[in-house]
Amino acid sequence: MTVSRVRRWVASVAIAGLLVSQAFVATVSAADTRLIYVGSGPVGTNPGLLTLTPVTVGGSTATDVIVKNIDNQTLSHVKLTFAAPAAGLTLSGWFGANAASCTPVDPSPLLCDFGNLAKGQSRTLTVLYTATSAVAASISAQITFNETRPNGGSNTHIEPIGGNVTPTNGGCDAVATFLPPGQVDKVVGTGCALSSSNPQITSVAVPGSLVSAIRVADETGTLCAPGLACFGQNSIADIAVDTTDTVVWTITWQVPTNFNVQKLGVLHFPDGSTTSDLSITLKKDLCKSDTATGCFVPGMTTLNGTTLTTVIRTKGNGGMRGFS
Repeated sequence: MTVSRVRRWVASVAIAGLLVSQAFVATVSAADTRLIYVGSGPVGTNPGLLTLTPVTVGGSTATDVIVKNIDNQTLSHVKLTFAAPAAGLTLSGWFGANAASCTPVDPSPLLCDFGNLAKGQSRTLTVLYTATSAVAASISAQITFNETRPNGGSNTHIEPIGGNVTPTNGGCDAVATFLPPGQVDKVVGTGCALSSSNPQITSVAVPGSLVSAIRVADETGTLCAPGLACFGQNSIADIAVDTTDTVVWTITWQVPTNFNVQKLGVLHFPDGSTTSDLSITLKKDLCKSDTATGCFVPGMTTLNGTTLTTVIRTKGNGGMRGFS
């Protein structure tokens, strides 16, 4: 690889714990004389790489896009063009600081015209895709701009960028999606009706201001605390961004016919921890106000035959387990 190719790309991607498959192909002409970064950032290494958030079929996956002029001169006519995604994904929206610069243009599903970028200037946005099938899928785009001084190569500079994601089939027990802005409330929950083969259903509601990837799941596990008799699966609400926002959990269990609802309690476990930070009971810990957390919502616990449903409010995300 020539020295000019090496200096061409300077960028980095921070994956933040997301388990995403990623790949890209980049080619740079030896005559290139300008420096630009394009990727999911922050600027440093791995240029051209777009990081897509984990997703289950039917959910949304998102990628941040950062375009930054890292040259010492102005870059002119900077345009970012997205190609149609591979089978398994459909473009479903975009938002962010410079989203207004982007419009659908046939045959490209999205064209972002950023005009001229002075030294050090950046443009950012987030692009959303809906996952339609559980197959490995890719997205691709290219950044173009005009060189601003004569050089031995073409006047138009082109850099390819892209990324991969493999949507999974969450079935009855898992949902992974991205929560965009602009919604009053956001509810994410596991699917399927309650049955012997699907003995638990978990859903969580979060504030509309929360913009993040999220995973909600019912998982077999042994989370509990000494001296308690825990039941059911682990209810998981994994929010990618650090937050202390109120999370409203609605959990439905299939329980034995002799279940005593007056002894119902729940344990809350912070992300990644096997030790609970909250232990509350229906008998003693009812919410005293509409904004209280760490409590059962009054009047929202029912037992109909072998179907038990309750609603709890907590600060932040993590895991939940019932006990009696």
